[in-house]
Amino acid sequence: MMCKTSLLLVLVAGIVTLGVIVNAATAGFIVETITVELPTGPGHGHNGPPAWAKCPDWVFDMQAEKGHLGMQERFKGLDPFPLVVSGETDADPVMHITKDVENSSGVLWNGYTVALEGTGTEFVGAATSSHFGAGVVTPSLITYTAPDTVAPGETLTLDFDINVDVSGLFSFTMTQTPVPEPATLAFFGLGSLGIVAMRRRWGR
Repeated sequence: MMCKTSLLLVLVAGIVTLGVIVNAATAGFIVETITVELPTGPGHGHNGPPAWAKCPDWVFDMQAEKGHLGMQERFKGLDPFPLVVSGETDADPVMHITKDVENSSGVLWNGYTVALEGTGTEFVGAATSSHFGAGVVTPSLITYTAPDTVAPGETLTLDFDINVDVSGLFSFTMTQTPVPEPATLAFFGLGSLGIVAMRRRWGR
């Protein structure tokens, strides 16, 4: 009887332990709560929806205890471009973000920055890109720089991680800004001035 009781206790303990492991493995972001708010208006636009997306422009799922957010965007202007990610967690998870940004601004980019604002959130680990290589990472800012450039019509891919040190509701804002190549920006500006001058001349 003692042997049977001991065996039963071991089995119960094993089941409880297994339950804790299973719960830990599934802890993280609550997928159905994740929302990405994209800005609209002059200078901003979005490709959509890609074949892999469950919603226009973005998709989110959990992979190996890490949230994965994929986005496809088209950047028409050079102004800072914010977007808000919000949702709910049941732990202290990390979100991996992959951004495909098409350069539709008409000028070369020789750098790119991504700034982060949000309680309990920070950039962690390494940041990579298709054109600029590794980025310089601080808790609130990632900076990508030359040697390569992103020409108009090309797509820049960025990969980085955000730690969300929150259990419950969270929200953070990512503000991305392309850094234009000075020579092409100057040429673009001269071209605009030339158009204005021609319009004034024709208006006389």
